[in-house]
Amino acid sequence: MAMSNSGAVDDMVALGLAMNVAYVKQLHPICIVSNGISNRDAERMGFRKCARVEDAVEHMSGLCGVDSKINVLTHGGETYPVQVTWIIGWLGCNEKS
Repeated sequence: MAMSNSGAVDDMVALGLAMNVAYVKQLHPICIVSNGISNRDAERMGFRKCARVEDAVEHMSGLCGVDSKINVLTHGGETYPVQVTWIIGWLGCNEKS
């Protein structure tokens, strides 16, 4: 938040998205499958680059176990992953409703 308060960031939406990605990366490993992002750029962002979705699934299964659960975002650049319980709380809804 210091960056936003200091005026060092002009695009607050981009900052919010970047902060979300940084948070998710702390909790979960992320693979990326994209023709538009180079191996070097993926590595610099902290992602593992895979050529195919099947390669990413195989890598994650090896890393997290064959019985683990994975999430595939088909439009990662346009998707904002958050926990559903957080969204419910954010909307002011009661989780038990």
